Amino acid sequence: YSDYSKFGEKSTKNQIINSVKKAFYNVLLMQELLVVSNQNYGVAKATLENVSALYRQGVVSEYDLLRSEVQVANVQPMVIQTENNLELMKNYLKNLLALDLSQPIKLIGEFTFEEVPSSLIDQYSEEAINNNPLISQLKVQSSLLEKNITIQRSDYFPTLSFFGQYQFQSQDNTFRFKDYNWAKTFFVGLQLSYTLFDGFSRGARIEQAAIDKQKVDLSRMKYEEALKIQILQAKMKMTEAKKRITAQGKSLQQAEKALKIAQSRYKNGVGTQLELIDTQAALTFAKTKYAQAIYYYLIAKSDWEYAVSLDSY
Repeated sequence: YSDYSKFGEKSTKNQIINSVKKAFYNVLLMQELLVVSNQNYGVAKATLENVSALYRQGVVSEYDLLRSEVQVANVQPMVIQTENNLELMKNYLKNLLALDLSQPIKLIGEFTFEEVPSSLIDQYSEEAINNNPLISQLKVQSSLLEKNITIQRSDYFPTLSFFGQYQFQSQDNTFRFKDYNWAKTFFVGLQLSYTLFDGFSRGARIEQAAIDKQKVDLSRMKYEEALKIQILQAKMKMTEAKKRITAQGKSLQQAEKALKIAQSRYKNGVGTQLELIDTQAALTFAKTKYAQAIYYYLIAKSDWEYAVSLDSY
């Protein structure tokens, strides 16, 4: 029972840590998206200042100026919304950590991609079933129920009891206990008993005990298969997220280059306002997708670490 409780404690602890890590990554993602939103807002404002200067010089039309003002007005609510989402994610993390919601917190950590070596993934994935605390707990529970079957079967055996009694007594009104004449008696004996008929209750109890053990064994087998699927799913998500990070990284570089070209073209009177706004939106989209790709990898990594019961927990 001590081992059973220890495995249960470890399983619960792993669940809590996995939840906290995911909440931590949620805050990191919102912080990264807030940086992206602020950068997008800064680019929109810089574009508006540039267009305003060109408008005063009569180089661009009033339409271009209005489009730039609308772009700034559209971007600003996104910054506010991201700030609110960041605050909500922080409050959720505080709630998991049992912290007061009014208490300010500062997260220490970088929102970066660090790939888990494939050799480490294969090693821990193979050892996952033996290291999983819930499976170990079910094994202990099965052994306890096996002992319960033995206990129930013992009712078919006769019961041999040894008993004995020793007593001394006296009767006197002087309350001088040392002078009393004590009469001492004792007896011992053995008692053998056997239940001839109990209404078939013993057989029913043994059958029920065996069924309880079978249920636990089936639950363990079912969880082992589910754990294998969970590990495979986490590994596939990590691989998918890694490919997305690579692809989004290239898209981000292209979007940054495209924005510089669009800004230069517009400044020299070759490009259009629509072209400039499109490249700004494309860059924001690329930065957002890149941050989300890293987030998906971190979440999949956390699920994999939880599934294999990594020692870092």
